[in-house]
Amino acid sequence: MGRHLQIELEDVYFRYEDTPALNGISLKVYEGETIGLKGDNGSGKSTLLRLLNGLVFPDSGRYLLGGNEINGKAMRDELFAKSVHTKIGYVFQNSDTQLFCGSVREEVEFGPRQMGLSDEEVWRRTEDVLKMLDLEKIQNRPPYHLSGGEKKKTALASVLSMNPDILMLDEPMNGLDKKTVEWLTGFMSLWKKAGKTLIVATHDENLLYETADKVIELHEGKII
Repeated sequence: MGRHLQIELEDVYFRYEDTPALNGISLKVYEGETIGLKGDNGSGKSTLLRLLNGLVFPDSGRYLLGGNEINGKAMRDELFAKSVHTKIGYVFQNSDTQLFCGSVREEVEFGPRQMGLSDEEVWRRTEDVLKMLDLEKIQNRPPYHLSGGEKKKTALASVLSMNPDILMLDEPMNGLDKKTVEWLTGFMSLWKKAGKTLIVATHDENLLYETADKVIELHEGKII
C-alpha cells in the first residue's frame, strides 16, 4: 500500500512586495519522507518553509495539506488554523524568535494549552517531552539564560509537545556545539525511523545526503 500524499504545491508563486521569492514551485511530499532543501542564502528555502507552515500564502498556485487548500481565507477559520498548526511543527532558524515564555517548562506547555487540552494531558505531554530531550534539570530556567544548544532543544520541545505529523527545521545546526549537533542528528534519525515526515533546510551537505530521502535545490525561488 502506497504512502499518503501529505503536501502538494501546484505552480506556487509568492513575492515580498516587489521582490519575487518563490517562482512556480511544484512539489509533492509523502508521509514518512525526509526532504532536504538546499540553496544559497536568498534562494527561497526559508520562504518555502514559511509558506508550508501557513505563515504566508501563495500569490498564485495552490498549497494543499492533506488534500485541504491552505490560503488566507481558510486560515481565518480558527479551528482550521489550529488543526494545521497541530499537524506541522516548525523550528525557526533563530530560536530567540520562537521563545517568549518565562521558563522552559512554560514554553513546552504553551502549545498544548492553546489546543485546549486538559491540564492532565498538558502535564503528561510536557513531562514526556522534557524527559525525551533531557530538559528536566533546566525546566524552570528562563530561555534567555540558556545556551544556544539549550535554546534549540527548548524550541524543538515546544513543537514536539504538539505531537505534529510533519516536522520542519530551518538551518537546525546553526550556532550549535558539536555535542548538540550530534544529539540533533540522532534525534532526526529517530524521527525518520518513527515514520514521520521531516523537511530540513540546511547548508550542511553531510546532513542533507546522510538524512534525506530526496534533496531539492532552490535557486532564485525555483527548483533546479
